[in-house]
Amino acid sequence: MPPPTSPRSLLPWRRWRCAAAAAVLLAAGPLARAAPSLAADCRADQADRAAYRATNGGPGWTGIAQRDGQRQQRVRAAVKAGRLRRAEDFRCAALILLHAGDETALRLAFSLAVQGQVLDPQRPALARLAADAWDRLMMARQQPQWFATQFVATGGDATRFQLYPVQPGLMSEAERARLGGLTDAEIQAELARLNARPAPAAPASPAPPGQDAAPLPVTADATLLLATLDTDLGLANTLAQLLQEGLPAPTTSDGSTPTRLLFIPRDADALRRYFERQVPRIPRFEGSATPTSASAAEIQVDTRNGRVWRVQLGIDDAVQAAATLTVRPNRVFTLTVAQRTAGGPLTLTHIERQP
Repeated sequence: MPPPTSPRSLLPWRRWRCAAAAAVLLAAGPLARAAPSLAADCRADQADRAAYRATNGGPGWTGIAQRDGQRQQRVRAAVKAGRLRRAEDFRCAALILLHAGDETALRLAFSLAVQGQVLDPQRPALARLAADAWDRLMMARQQPQWFATQFVATGGDATRFQLYPVQPGLMSEAERARLGGLTDAEIQAELARLNARPAPAAPASPAPPGQDAAPLPVTADATLLLATLDTDLGLANTLAQLLQEGLPAPTTSDGSTPTRLLFIPRDADALRRYFERQVPRIPRFEGSATPTSASAAEIQVDTRNGRVWRVQLGIDDAVQAAATLTVRPNRVFTLTVAQRTAGGPLTLTHIERQP
């Protein structure tokens, strides 16, 4: 989609108003019902992200991505059934779909935000949401954003962010702010927030009875990790996630615990900096659109023999974003993980690919 030559006449809002108004009339028809679960899903969406930021990514992204998919499926069902009636319904639906990341979801998120504006044109949050969706759509198309709402991590440094490129000469700062974008001062404030050095995470508390134990910390020699960059980048990404999020703790008497790890893969240069401890963490997900596919690993802690564990790791590099994720590993590795001192961290000592 080429950049517009006349922003005042071609801004997306002006082209979507009539369609949005018609959709609102249809949604408010006699067969439409309110969406009682939408507000709860909206709160849960924001709570997941608040917890992720508060702990500097401590909980990991796997569970959030799975819950996102379930929420997005419920939103699409509500939209299809015409159950969105109030401006707040449209706001919540747009916000949840904003995190799907694919172009279809982003177009729908933008449309829903604009429909919310038709119902409540004086609500700034709806204008900001529409601008956010439009900018993420431009990012997904690898085009400059319009409203300066999106920030991206620079290189492999997990603590440095910059503004994603903005289409030059498209509109004034005042026009951008009026349409839901960020002012220059807001851009600088957001950069300061994103680039602030995070406080050290508090030690994890023991899990209450009946709940899953916290993931177990894992370490590995840099030489062993760096070798995987040349042999299997998917394996390297999986190991990086295990180092950052920890190994799922056994929850059964024989030590077995099948689980999934879902993540957006990083390139070799970013992983190399992390493995060499040049940066404290692999890049965060905050501030950019989510790809439509990801990588996943099926993890099975098969046996424990004293302080030596065997971990089966099946990797699938092309998991499509969906409410119910289907993981089909196309290769399996056996990891040997040893606890060298009682109560100490686990150390990855050996990696073997299964035939």
